[in-house]
Amino acid sequence: MADHSFIGPILRVRGTRLASLLAVAVFVLLPWCTSCAYQWCQYDYPPPGYYEPSAPERAFIDTDIWPEEAGVWLDGEYVGIADNFDGYPGYLEVRPGRHRIEFRLAGFRTLRIDLSTRPWLVYRFERDLRDIPGDPLTQTPQQPDGGTR
Repeated sequence: MADHSFIGPILRVRGTRLASLLAVAVFVLLPWCTSCAYQWCQYDYPPPGYYEPSAPERAFIDTDIWPEEAGVWLDGEYVGIADNFDGYPGYLEVRPGRHRIEFRLAGFRTLRIDLSTRPWLVYRFERDLRDIPGDPLTQTPQQPDGGTR
């Protein structure tokens, strides 16, 4: 039997059907399966719904403020509480330019910050709001013996 194909030597290894099946699997099915798998796995990058980039030309503000329940006001508009913009789940995104950010909470002094932001920079605020002296909302309760709770 004169076989001039490249499969011939493989088929003569033992002369069994196993060698024939192996040769067919390696030389015929494997290239076909890999090309099909390649076509099935192709997708647009990034996959839809997987990654949503931030809007271009944004600056980011990290509001690590205590108490975390303080309201955040950006340019006179309420945008949420400080805890929402402390890095988890995200930062406060703003357009580059001049802004006034305020942190307000009943019983505490309002913290106002005027800033000028540049694109792609993160501005971090780690501050504590000061309580208003004599305000019953922020006073620490006293125990009868003079200690604090």
